[in-house]
Amino acid sequence: MNEQKFVTEKVEAFGAGIADTVNELIKDAKPLIHEASERLTELTKESLAAANKGKLSIEIKGHDLVDQAVQTIRQEPFKAMFIAAGIGAATVALISLLTRPNLHHKND
Repeated sequence: MNEQKFVTEKVEAFGAGIADTVNELIKDAKPLIHEASERLTELTKESLAAANKGKLSIEIKGHDLVDQAVQTIRQEPFKAMFIAAGIGAATVALISLLTRPNLHHKND
């Protein structure tokens, strides 16, 4: 019975050592996790700022293109009409090519 008590004490001491080690690891990991969380928050804010800046840039370019188109239409209405007709015809041709069945495909 004495040997069983000795083994039990050793197991309890080993378990306590493991618990202490785990607690130390948790204590050491908390600052690292906190730092990583702060860095992630910072990166998220930077990403949102960059996305907003890109969105604004695209909006400005879009407005400039619309202004140029309006100016071209006012100055050269016939040229603008032919360009629009050409774009429309090219779009219809592209859609037609993409939607018709593939004639080169052989059924096995």
